[in-house]
Amino acid sequence: MAGSTALSTASIDSLVTAYQETQKNRRIVPLETRKDKFSGMSSALGELTTKLSALKSKLYTLKNATVASVFNTRKASSSEEKFVTAKAENGAAIGSYEFFVSQLAKNDLAVSKDLATATPSPLSGTHNFVIKTGDGSTGEFTSNIKVTFDGTETYEEAMIKTQEAINQDKAEVTSDVKVASSAYSGGSSTFTVDINGKETDITVNGGGTYGDLMDEIVAEFNLSIKGVSIGKVLDSPSPGDANLQLYVANSDYYISITPKSGFDVAADLNIAVTKEKGSSGTVTSSVFSPRSGMSQLSITAKESGIDNRIKDLSDSGASTVLTELGLNLGTGRPSFDQNTDPDTPGFAYSDITDATNKLNSKFTFNGLSLQNNSNSVEDLVTGMTFDFKSVMKPGTDNDVNISIDNDVEAITTSIQDFIKVFNETYDFLQTNTTIKDKDRGALVNDPSSRALANTLKNNIYKEVDGLADGVINALTQIGITFDIDKGLTISDDKLLKDKLTYNGSEVKDLFTSTSGIATTFYSEVSGYIGGDGFISKSVESYNTTTTFLGKRIDTVQDSIDKRAELLRSKYQKMQVQLASFLNASSFITGITGGGADF
Repeated sequence: MAGSTALSTASIDSLVTAYQETQKNRRIVPLETRKDKFSGMSSALGELTTKLSALKSKLYTLKNATVASVFNTRKASSSEEKFVTAKAENGAAIGSYEFFVSQLAKNDLAVSKDLATATPSPLSGTHNFVIKTGDGSTGEFTSNIKVTFDGTETYEEAMIKTQEAINQDKAEVTSDVKVASSAYSGGSSTFTVDINGKETDITVNGGGTYGDLMDEIVAEFNLSIKGVSIGKVLDSPSPGDANLQLYVANSDYYISITPKSGFDVAADLNIAVTKEKGSSGTVTSSVFSPRSGMSQLSITAKESGIDNRIKDLSDSGASTVLTELGLNLGTGRPSFDQNTDPDTPGFAYSDITDATNKLNSKFTFNGLSLQNNSNSVEDLVTGMTFDFKSVMKPGTDNDVNISIDNDVEAITTSIQDFIKVFNETYDFLQTNTTIKDKDRGALVNDPSSRALANTLKNNIYKEVDGLADGVINALTQIGITFDIDKGLTISDDKLLKDKLTYNGSEVKDLFTSTSGIATTFYSEVSGYIGGDGFISKSVESYNTTTTFLGKRIDTVQDSIDKRAELLRSKYQKMQVQLASFLNASSFITGITGGGADF
């Protein structure tokens, strides 16, 4: 036995490892291959879903047949933009219009008399005054302004305080003062609160004191009406007194309070108002110096035109602030005149007659003489806004032509966006559902993907059914062709532009009709994605299979590892037995061998 050696640990490890590798290659690698295949299919379908979602979005835009359709996008062009420009909404009628602008709209303007800047003003205490302005139609807004003087102001300082009061005023409603503990016996009452056109009915039941009634009104306002601050003020002006104060935070909003049914609590509390609006939302005021040492106050309507003019400037009660400045004009419209000394206060554009007013824009439209409150006219042609930029000179300037056509550029961009996403989806499907140069696509064995690839390939260039004879019914007729390898291409830009320009409704029907391209493909794509779509079901199946295979691999690996440990244990026992045998053999050899003499 000389030269024999025991089974080494390294030999055992080599034998166990060899067993594990053999078992892995025979039992696990096939499972891993299958798992990778299904995992890859699931991943590829996830990427396909993302592409289909993008395609669906583009198709949704193209299939829309309503007024908002991209095929109803209009573009307005002006022959002379320095005089008139225009904007067209979707669906605006295609056509042309002629304009000649003879007058631009202006904002009404009232100017005070000129007063010595440093001369002390006689104003003191709190003064109230009213500014009424037109509401753009036949009604009016009312603003109640309050300003307080300490009696030390110069005329300039008094004007500045008045200016600030006007520019900061918000709509407020203050009720009459009631003794809070006095019994309210009016019973149930409903009144309507209108905040800038949004009406809300408020119902209170009373049944207690005026203090209780006011608490109920405050609670109902806070529950039902947004944008209004309301509170009950106690002990003013005397202990035990109470009143309501409402405040509209947004200066662009008005408030109206009108009785509706039951007891008229609005009249009882004196909170009934009609279109009360802060003057900061209707006019703007400025103080300026027309010449050295003199000051003047101006009040300008925020909106132009006769229907937005200043209708009333009046001191309230015993107040005299407007009188002192020369602006207590009431409902009259005297002309401002700076050629007198002092200036005669009044309106810069006092004439409000239809024929000669200076506040409205005046223009001819297709030969008709018209006026408008604004230089931006929105109610003349449905879906159109015309903006007047400058006055035109008779005999010198030609009429401005405004033409409205299909917005070919915008429509083309939407079609290009669709083609780009379609091709990305088509190319992905082509790559992943075919075998090319021994490269096997991840979705070769997925029936849903192959079906979708065939749908895109076979139906995109088909003629659309259900359209009238002789009209556009295929993409090729608008300059878009399909190549089986590359997908869709705009092969004739000019043809597409011509068809969108002159046959826009036919192109729209090609995409948006019941059997239209966008309508049909949108439905097809929708059937593949989403929770109940074919792809979602396939992904669910593949993920289930992948999970199962992963668990199976873990089970087989555990079995191999346990078997490997058993083998290792057997080899180790054999190692011990072999070592003992070798030791015994060496001992015997030592006794009998070595050439002993007898």
